[in-house]
Amino acid sequence: MSLSVSRGLAENYANYYERDAGLSEWRRLGAIDKCANIVRLCSGYERREVLEIGCGDGAILERLALTGFGARFTGLEISASAVRAVQEKNIPGASVGGASYLIKESLLRISPKLAAATFTYHYALVYAKAA
Repeated sequence: MSLSVSRGLAENYANYYERDAGLSEWRRLGAIDKCANIVRLCSGYERREVLEIGCGDGAILERLALTGFGARFTGLEISASAVRAVQEKNIPGASVGGASYLIKESLLRISPKLAAATFTYHYALVYAKAA
């Protein structure tokens, strides 16, 4: 599987999460309602693992971990500054990296039980790993 990101997009997001520290608080606050929506939409599914594609600074992964929504969290992100931001949060049970680094490890574990929760311009995939 080959994954590529356009040069312009990669350059735009390279240091995006280091530009304005105030945006981190905005993202944290936005994650509260987004996570409540994920929990509501996926309440009927078993879930131990969460995969977030385009996890940004990890605000949603962090909130889901705090609510006990899963045990293992994987974030995929094209921005190196976002990967660093997530890693600095030390979210219990979380791993994050560039999409090319984690894509095989993460997507190959997806079970048939898959629920997609959709937000404005944001998609989070929540899946249950077969017991």
